[in-house]
This record gives sequence, structure tokens and C-alpha cells, in this order.
Amino acid sequence: VGTPSNAEDLERVSAAVETLSGQLSGVRGIAEEAREVASRLSRPSLDGRPLPPPSKLDEAAYRTLLEHIDGVVAERLEVYSGDKVGKIDWGNYFGTIWKHSGVYGRSHRSAPENILMPSTSPGECFAMEGRKGSVIVKLEEPIQVSSFSIDHAPRVMLDDVMKLSVPRRVNVHGAFYPGNSIPTKEEDFALLAEYEYSLDGPSVQTFPVTQDLTGRPFNFLRLRILDNHGSDDFTCLYRFRIHGDRIH
Repeated sequence: VGTPSNAEDLERVSAAVETLSGQLSGVRGIAEEAREVASRLSRPSLDGRPLPPPSKLDEAAYRTLLEHIDGVVAERLEVYSGDKVGKIDWGNYFGTIWKHSGVYGRSHRSAPENILMPSTSPGECFAMEGRKGSVIVKLEEPIQVSSFSIDHAPRVMLDDVMKLSVPRRVNVHGAFYPGNSIPTKEEDFALLAEYEYSLDGPSVQTFPVTQDLTGRPFNFLRLRILDNHGSDDFTCLYRFRIHGDRIH
């Protein structure tokens, strides 16, 4: 790592921090601490004397700055990697796949059950045939649903062809049936939310319930993918999370 040559280095640090802040909304502390460290380069020192311009900073000071930022990022990312959204995923906790669209291919890596698991390694998704499809998750207990999350493999791990299979427009419906009874009619399902998964956003995107269904319990959640980002062959759904509160 070389010594910064001019103020442009500070601008690049600030730009990188802003990008990180946007992509990792759940760990804004990373950006805040990194921004604070970077800003010290342009503020007067404690005794009132200005710090030397970036071109005069010595190698050791610059390395210390980078090591501090790296340490902060590593610490916060360890916490962030635990679940990334800070919400219980009831599908992973006590959900099962009740019904689903046709599977593309025959590999276990394409199984519908993958959407309830935390892995987003490239290829370990529910690969459904065509541009659209659906899956219904049955929960062992009803919950009051507040939001949903869709995970996909990080963009940096996908080639251009893989990006085409990412879900785009989706909606979620819910139904409640006690005991061993099951939904049998379309009118059993109530619309909870409609949204779009953006290729330009973070790999985990969370969306709130947009309909006023306060206090209404659900134990069947149906995710419909209405379109993907361009693949006519298949659509890859990596993880579908269901958030809310257990009904006591």
C-alpha cells in the first residue's frame, strides 16, 4: 500500500464508505467509524495545529489508518453475517415447503427446500422452470407477518447469465388454516405485499407488509415470482424469509 498522494485519496475513501453504507444498511456503524477515521486527516490536531496534507503523511501513519478501518469492518461484518437483517426467519425456524412450481433440472442443488436454508452459495437455490413460478411455505404455528426478505447470491459471484435468473417482480399472499386443514381455493389467500427485487441493491432485500392486516394470523405463505431479470429458461430463488411475531 502506498502513501496517499493528494486529497483525491480522501475522496476515494469517502466514496467507498458511502457505497458500503448503502449496501450494508444493517451495519451503518462500519461506515460511520470509517468516515470518522478518514475525516481526521482533514481536521486540525488537538493542539490546534493542522495535520500535514495527505502528500506529507508518512507510510506508517497511512498503514495504521488502513489497519484500523480493516479491523472495524471485519468486526462489524462478523455480526452482520449472522443473519444480515436482524429479524427472526420463521420459515427457517419452523417452516416446510408445502407446494411449489416445477423444478428446473434434477440436482439436489435445485431443490425447493433450499429457500428455507441460510446458504446463498451460487447454484444452491430453488431453480424453477421458466420466468415465473411460486412456492408455498407452511408454518407449524401461525404468526402475525410484518415483512419478508429475499436473499440472492452476491452480484460479484454471478456472471451475466446467472444475473438473468434473479427474481424481479414478486408478490406474497397469506392464508390461515388451523390443525391439518389446508387452503383449497384462491380466495383463501390474502395479498400481503408486492415488490421488486433490484439487481442494483444488496443481496438481501427486505420488504414490509403493505396491506392493513393488523392482528390477522397466517400459517401458509405463498411467494409468487411474476418475472425475472431476463432468463426464459429458469428462475433461481435462493432464500425466502418470513418475519413477524409469534401469536401467544
